Amino acid sequence: MYMNCGDEVKARSLFEACLTRDLISWNAMISSYIKINQNNEALSFFNRMISEVEPNVITIINVLSTCTNLANLPQGRCLHGYAIRRFSPCDSNLSLANSIITMYARCGSMLTAEKIFKSLPKRNIIAWNAMITGYGTHGRGYDAIIAFKQMLEEGFQPNEVTFLSALSACRHAGMIEQGLEIFYSMVQDFKMIPALEHYGCVVDLLGRGGCLDEATEFINSMPTEPDASVWRALLSACRVHSNPKLASAIFENLVKLEPTNAGNYVLLSNIYAEAGQWSEVRQIRTFLKEKGLRKPPGTSWIIIRDQSHSFTAADTSHPKSDKIYENLNSLLTLIRESTYVTDFCLVFHED
Repeated sequence: MYMNCGDEVKARSLFEACLTRDLISWNAMISSYIKINQNNEALSFFNRMISEVEPNVITIINVLSTCTNLANLPQGRCLHGYAIRRFSPCDSNLSLANSIITMYARCGSMLTAEKIFKSLPKRNIIAWNAMITGYGTHGRGYDAIIAFKQMLEEGFQPNEVTFLSALSACRHAGMIEQGLEIFYSMVQDFKMIPALEHYGCVVDLLGRGGCLDEATEFINSMPTEPDASVWRALLSACRVHSNPKLASAIFENLVKLEPTNAGNYVLLSNIYAEAGQWSEVRQIRTFLKEKGLRKPPGTSWIIIRDQSHSFTAADTSHPKSDKIYENLNSLLTLIRESTYVTDFCLVFHED
């Protein structure tokens, strides 16, 4: 209750004060940390838990989701091995098998995901969605569509997640015709009402392919009001295809929905900068400073020996940052010696 109400300190205090913590209390803490996107904390609790109580299937499914979110393949493999020993055969529990497939697919180990998927004596829509999402995430759009069609041939009814995964696979692979075919099949053949996420996928699909006019017409034809993510997808496409005039018109709609989102202003500023419209860039930068708005830095991370290391741009907080930058500079030197020329046209012009 305390975790769900946002009082992590009180929840943790009560948990640590318990002299006899059972499986349910451990699972409650782990799942609560996952809900608030603190995956490293959830993993930390799991590592403590196994010294006190034995995990059950629910625990493993929860912790597998942290491995999926963090792309922590080594930890995921360890959990898979534990599940084989503890709950063999794993494929008798479809929820556990689906979680394992999802973990491997999202972490890039598609061969292992395929092997487990094909070994299942029984499949459900969640297993199919995991495979379609995995293919799409790693740029294998055609494999995603083949899986989608095979799923239909075997008589499975796609759901909203299925269509979102298939559309996302098409946009990453630049498969405009196939993506539009899937979207209209969702509406006409399966009589489903698309969510804003589906509309956003189609806009991004058209925008990435340079069909900016078609994307604009698609937004205008939507039966529901587009949200900020839909407009931002089109704004991003304007940057890729250097269209500051359309970007300016789109931004007017976007700023009404998110007036304090600094990222939108920075995106428009970069579009103007790439077009050489420096007076507009200065106006936006001045506005951001006057309003005290800043774009939060993006974060990258890497898992080494079960420990997560997070970084932001120009970050020096890591205890081994000197060594990291030394190796980075060595790599950059090797890249330049290989005659590679960096394309800076899509780099944010930050202050």
